[in-house]
Amino acid sequence: FLALCKNGIEFNPEEKKDYSRSWDHSILEFSRLISRIIKCDKHATRDTLSLNEAQQLIRKLSRPIGEISTLIQENLQLAEQHKNNVISNRAPTPQVLPQEDAEIVPLGYPRTVCTKTK
Repeated sequence: FLALCKNGIEFNPEEKKDYSRSWDHSILEFSRLISRIIKCDKHATRDTLSLNEAQQLIRKLSRPIGEISTLIQENLQLAEQHKNNVISNRAPTPQVLPQEDAEIVPLGYPRTVCTKTK
């Protein structure tokens, strides 16, 4: 509104009244916002950093958790097959359930691990 007035655009009295009411309302809302901000407790930056670290950790763990879930599903299928073999065959069967193993490699912290097959 002010830029238009400065550039020579004229408004009738009703339009000026509307702009004035709008400006008064904006000032009131801005004052309420500032008052609300002042009443808020200070934000602990450490909390935000720990949240960011937790989010990064969750992102990093999604692949290993997916691989573990796949291993569990494969082992459940192998156990079901073994159960069906035991039920259908009266011949002696091995007492040990077949299962897929995961290779556990202890790492010092932090390490970058390349998962590309050689």
